[in-house]
Amino acid sequence: KIFEEIKKYFVITVGFCALLPGIHRTGMIVYALLRYLQISKEEALQKLKLMRDITFQEVKESRLIWGDKFGNEVI
Repeated sequence: KIFEEIKKYFVITVGFCALLPGIHRTGMIVYALLRYLQISKEEALQKLKLMRDITFQEVKESRLIWGDKFGNEVI
């Protein structure tokens, strides 16, 4: 369970996660991690926007659906 290891080091208030160029995949992974940490969809999206607005704006619905599914599967 990789997320169990990651959450030991992840600061929920403002975390750092980057995958070049840091828009679609970064948003998907950060969102999935926040959902795994049992953060609501609304709060996870707010945190994603706080982290980087362009990432929030450009993350596609299909990636958010994956994040919801993945976050729930690994629990």
